Amino acid sequence: MKKHIKIGTILLLVILLTSIVVESALSGPVPQRPPGEIRIGAQDNGGKVRLGEDNFLAVGLEANLSTGYAWEVAVESAGILQMVGEDFVPESDLLGAPGIQTLHFLAMAKDVTTLNLVYRRPWEEGVAPAKEFRLEVETMGPFTGDYTPPVAPAAVPSDESLDLGDDQPLLPDEEVGALPAKFNWCKKGKCTPIKNQGACGSCWAFATVGVFESAKLIKGQGEKDLSEQHLVSCNKNNWDCDGGWFAHDYHWNKGGKRQNKPGARYERQFPYKARDLRCKRTRRKNRLTGWTYVGNSYSVPSVKAIKRAIRRHGPVAVAVCVNSAFQSYSGGVFKGPGCTDKNHAVILVGWNNSNRTWKLRNSWGTGWGEYGYMNIRYGTSEVGYGANWVDY
Repeated sequence: MKKHIKIGTILLLVILLTSIVVESALSGPVPQRPPGEIRIGAQDNGGKVRLGEDNFLAVGLEANLSTGYAWEVAVESAGILQMVGEDFVPESDLLGAPGIQTLHFLAMAKDVTTLNLVYRRPWEEGVAPAKEFRLEVETMGPFTGDYTPPVAPAAVPSDESLDLGDDQPLLPDEEVGALPAKFNWCKKGKCTPIKNQGACGSCWAFATVGVFESAKLIKGQGEKDLSEQHLVSCNKNNWDCDGGWFAHDYHWNKGGKRQNKPGARYERQFPYKARDLRCKRTRRKNRLTGWTYVGNSYSVPSVKAIKRAIRRHGPVAVAVCVNSAFQSYSGGVFKGPGCTDKNHAVILVGWNNSNRTWKLRNSWGTGWGEYGYMNIRYGTSEVGYGANWVDY
């Protein structure tokens, strides 16, 4: 009898150990936190935390930098607690995807303070924040441990590091002549008014629609406000306010949900609401004859290749990396600090060789940047990634 009990006990232990091993293999390794890190999340809102002299504070909250919204410190308390770095980890590689924005803080003195964070667009002064976070922090003394910033600021690219493409064959069989030193389709009246995507991660839809609207103007078809909401709600790729990709196929040869035929819709047919809505069936009004990448979908083409595409075909849709510095841009030439994780879709409408910049068109309203536009240095923040143009 005892022998049977021992065998049963051994079998039970083997089963338990096997299940632990299998579970560990399925779940993967446990993420290792930096020594001294105390990580706080949304569940700690309104709570308290104590920092020892060898602890630093990492507050990770859900955000979507592609909308222009980000977490920032509402009230500075640099004498007690100082923000020393931040990073953003998106939940997917889609343009417009949300993720976790983490702000890092070090104690500067022994005291008690309240950390107040707000989720807002930095250029929208006087507008109530979309969300708030509050945490009471007791610091036991100035930080004495080792700390490495989560992301080092990206250096401003030098001319030598840029792919200017002076000797590359560009857009075979299409000669556009000598490229001017300065060019801007919007100055020629070939851009529709700046739009505002709001708190929805639909930048991909705005970039898709924006280049089509310009293509129509360039071909003399007049100004038409096309629908971004149709793309957000009726695509079959599961793209929505949590991100997507350039969706020209739905304007060209791919049908959408509810038996919607390929082609764009007018804004009045399906007005933009900055949220995920149920698709509705509408009649198409315009249709592309094609589209293509300047290079490919996973790299930044040469500066010259992008210029040739803009000059020959009109504004191009591209990806770029957005961070808090990008969001805080208010004018002049943007040189960084940059970043490398492509998370936002925009449009390049021209260039200026005198300051080596692209003229970038955004979808955050006219209050951002220079009335909705930015002069961004060639090569900064991966601007130009996946550059593409449409044919109409």
